[in-house]
Amino acid sequence: MLIMPYPCQYYFGVIYETDCYCLNRLDKRSTNNWARGRVTELNAGYLNDKVVFEINSYNDIGIQKKKVTCEMSV
Repeated sequence: MLIMPYPCQYYFGVIYETDCYCLNRLDKRSTNNWARGRVTELNAGYLNDKVVFEINSYNDIGIQKKKVTCEMSV
């Protein structure tokens, strides 16, 4: 298990340029171990021909494990 030495917030961002079936990259192994309590994942890409912006928060700031999606038609 990777131990992060400082209690700070990390951001992980991914932009997909092709159509995807899902946008999040972090799996349960990551979110239950090194990312737990300290990572917010920011994703953008195409889902079913719509541009989707997604925020997956795995932090202890009160919005843990919530997903917010914003869609735009192209």
